[in-house]
This record gives sequence, structure tokens and C-alpha cells, in this order.
Amino acid sequence: MDHIRAVDRTFGIVVALALVAVMAFGVQRTDAAVTEAQAEAAAERGANWFAAEQETTGALSGDWGMTALAATGTNAADVRAGLVDPSAQDFYDDEYGTTGLGGAATDSERAILAGSAGGIQTSRASVSRNMVAQVASFWDGTQVGATGLLNDDIFAALALDRVGAPQSMLDEIAHYVRGKQLPEGGWSWSNSPSATPETDMTGAAVAVLCETGADPQTDPAIQRAFAYLHTVQDDATGGFAVPPWTPVNTDSTGWVASGLIACGINPQSPEWTTADGKTPFDYLLEMQKPDGRFCWDNFTTCEGSAAYATWDSVRPLAGDTWSAEPPEREVASEPAVRPAPSVAAGTIVPIALTIDYGNGESDMCKIEVPADGDLKAALEAAPATAEPQGCVTESDISSAADGESLEQLNGVVPAAGSRWLVSVGGGPEEAATEEPIAFGDMLSLRLEGEAVQPIHPPTLEPKGTGETTATRQQIEPRARLSAARRASFKGGKVLARVSCPDGLGPEGCVGTVTIRYRQGGKVWTGGQAAFALNSGASRQVSVRVRPRLAKLVEKTGRRSVSLVAMTQSSMGAEAFEHSTIRLVSRPHGR
Repeated sequence: MDHIRAVDRTFGIVVALALVAVMAFGVQRTDAAVTEAQAEAAAERGANWFAAEQETTGALSGDWGMTALAATGTNAADVRAGLVDPSAQDFYDDEYGTTGLGGAATDSERAILAGSAGGIQTSRASVSRNMVAQVASFWDGTQVGATGLLNDDIFAALALDRVGAPQSMLDEIAHYVRGKQLPEGGWSWSNSPSATPETDMTGAAVAVLCETGADPQTDPAIQRAFAYLHTVQDDATGGFAVPPWTPVNTDSTGWVASGLIACGINPQSPEWTTADGKTPFDYLLEMQKPDGRFCWDNFTTCEGSAAYATWDSVRPLAGDTWSAEPPEREVASEPAVRPAPSVAAGTIVPIALTIDYGNGESDMCKIEVPADGDLKAALEAAPATAEPQGCVTESDISSAADGESLEQLNGVVPAAGSRWLVSVGGGPEEAATEEPIAFGDMLSLRLEGEAVQPIHPPTLEPKGTGETTATRQQIEPRARLSAARRASFKGGKVLARVSCPDGLGPEGCVGTVTIRYRQGGKVWTGGQAAFALNSGASRQVSVRVRPRLAKLVEKTGRRSVSLVAMTQSSMGAEAFEHSTIRLVSRPHGR
């Protein structure tokens, strides 16, 4: 179903420019912080909303919904619309294994985080689909996926950490992410050094650093990130905004709270309690409706994607980040993790290969190997099947009574007292292994000690730029913002037509239309409206002009302003479209 493939609108949603007014507004609480019992109850109500909205096919409002269920103790295999209907786990296991996902790195990264929470073995989705191996195929020797993006690197680290990738590979990606911190202290979804810091991605980047071993109390990059995040926390609500376009909202607040939790920090600690006595959890609870869903930024209208707002709120309120362990089943004898499909020995299957050269350099790739074959068969198949190419160029294997040993890999021969170690499927590292390499296993190789000659890992040749149609949509939005070049200033409102492209499913596009203008050397916001559109739909959005701008137009008769349409995806990507118009005051008497 299209809406499932598009749920990571990190590369789809971003294309359509449909947006909605953003006025953080809700029922003010009188207490200063949320108790643990209140947080848990709110999270459970939010997760129950996904179950209540489930379709008879088993589909939730998006596969991320499985993370909300898991965070609150419900296994996706136990959630179904009717007694004989497929479960949420049934639906997404089939989705991942047959229809597949998009072609961007984040599609597989999202599937790993959401699917693992739903009890799905995403490395064994089907004989031909291994999401972990697919992420590995996007490594180019330096970074993951599209070179113009950073969110695919951030979520690669989070996803690979979830499935137990070697620390050396996680460190390599984290080092790259660390190097992309912007001068203001935050990170952006974009890889451009001139990008604007983005609150959501800063929360996720902080999580990467902490989950790969950084100490949040002493790490300078994390401390700079915290300083930046304090500047975008709203005193009155405790929530977080994304300046300059996006106001305080649940998605951003949930992502920051998740980043803090990943660092072992309570989002309600004194450091994250505002001068007005508000915490991020205070804001999240203010935005929850009685039916359990969370609103994005406006409790009264509750426009925008309730699904995104809800799963991004439920996880931190339940104490989790971007994923969770699959809970026990309602029937204790039922498996929490879905059994993988059976595969005949010798069937060619994709697996993830990681290589640690022991000198601070690591590589990974996807290779195709015979299921249940040995180490020699796997490495002999690697040169011809590896993505990216060049990951394995040559290898020598010796056999003895205690198993197979790797004598050299890519020309790297261990020096005396050193050796190559092999780990299969997350098992112990061994110098000699008899372990068969099964369907969906991760094969990890590490040089312990020194090499005879200086190590020069082969140059990798990525299968492409990594910038598929889906990823290009993040950078070059396809959605359109239409407005007359000259508009009469009627009733204090400006009308703009926004449209959402086909192929994004029923959740379509979510974002804001903002009026911006310049006065006195500063750029001001003259109005903002939010909206949500179904895929393929378009409509007029009415943006109410703020009094300051209205007075300027009435006084001068006309004023040039910019309309800016912004969409933001579930994994932090943003897309903008601009249109310059001239506002003209209505002649008196008409």
C-alpha cells in the first residue's frame, strides 16, 4: 500500500508543499511537571489510538506505529482490527518482504527501527530482502546514502545499533555525524555546511553520539548541542520549535526528548525545566486529545498528521527513543519475534558484511552468499556480488580440524601474533570458525593486532550516488505553491494554493505556509497557517495576516512579502518553496 511505503516521508512527503498554521496552543496545566504515572497513562492512550485506527488489512497509520505499541508493552502481532483479520505484524512483515520499500537509505533504516519494535526480523524479511544488508550497501567508505543528506547517516547509526552492528562501524558513522555539527551547535538533515540547524535532527544526532559511547556530561559536541536546544525551548510550554519557520510542536519536542533519553537524561530534569516551570512532557500532555492522539501544534484544530505527532510523543513518554524491544505476547507461549521464513541450504541470499581493519578504518557492504554455506563460500562470492563494489577484492582461507581461518583479506595479512577474527550472526569472535552463515546473518571480520604491510583498504565504488528519485525529492521539492503575484488584502487574510503530489498515501503532506517580510533590517513573520493534504490533492490555504503587517499594508497601500511553504518529514527532512507576492490594501468604500 502506498501510504506504508511513504510513511518515511523523509523522501516523499518532503516533496509536496502543503502546510498548516502553527500556533502552539492547548489546555494549560497547573502542575509544573508530569508524573511517571501520568506519562505512562498518556503513552498508553496514544498507543491505543493506533489500535483503534487500524485497518482490516492490519495496517496502522504507518509502520512507525509499531514503535508506539512496543514502547507501551503491546506486541504488534497481538493488534488486529477483528478476530480473523491480519495483525499489524502480519501486514508489515508482508509489506517489507514483498512490495518492499523505497530506494533511499532511510527507507531501510526506518524499516529496521519500526520493524524490530514490531517483532519482525528485518534482516530476514524475505529471501531477497534484507534491510540491514541494504543499509550496508549504501556505505561509500565515508558516509551512508545520498551525499547531500545527513539524516540518512544519523538514522543508519540508530538502526545499525538496534541490530547489533560492530562498535567499530558505529564509531565510523558517528565520527562522520560529529564532523557535520554546525557552528550554532545543532545539526541539519542537509549535509550543506551552510544549512540551518534543525531541532529534530539535533535531537537525533545527540542520540547517535550518546548511543555510540559519548559522555553527555563532558562531550563538547553534545554540550554545544544542548546549548543550542535551550535556545529553541519555549519557556511558556516546555516544548521545542524549529526556527525560523516551524513553531513549538510535538514532533520536535518528542525528538529532543528522545535524544535526551538516549543520553540517559530525564527530559523533566531541572536543566530541561523552563523558567516558567514547564518541561517537554508538560507540552506533550497538553497536546493530547481525549481519544489518545496527539496534535502537532494546535490543540483546538489538531491539524496536521496525528500519526506522526502521536508516535513521536508516545515513545519518549514511555521512556524509549526511536524504537523499542518487542514485548512479550498476550499468550506467553507465542513468540515475541516472528519466525523467519524457511530457506533451503544453498539458496543465494543477501547478508551484511562488516570489516574492521583494526586501525580505525571500517567498511561494510551487502554481499550475496549461499545460505548455510561456510566462510570460504561467502568470501569467494563477495567480489562479484558486493555493493558497494570493491568491498572485498581478494581473500585466502585455510582449513583445519578446528574450522576455517581467514589468512588475508583485501591484501591485509596479519603480522606475527596478530590474526583475523570472524563473528557470524552476532556470535563470539573466533580465529577459526565452523559456524555456517545462515540466511540473514551479519558476517563481521576484524583484524586483531598489526598487519605485515601498512593497511590500505580498497576504494569502494558505490552502486550510484545514492540519490534516488526519492532522495532528490528532499532536496528539490516537487510540490507547488501557487499565489497571485498581486493580491488584494481582504479580511486580513492571504490565500495560497498548495498541492501534494501523487504516491504518498493517505497521510499525504503536512507543513506550514508562512508570510515573511523585511522591515528595519530584520525579517519578520507576518502570518502562518498549517494544513494537511492527501496525496494528489490541492486546496487553498488561508493565512491570517498579523496586525503588525496589516498596519504596514494599510499605511503604505502595498507591501512585497514572501510566501514560504515548508513540509517536514518523519525523519527530519524539510523542503521549502518560495513565492513573492505584493499585498495591496483594498480601496476604501469597496
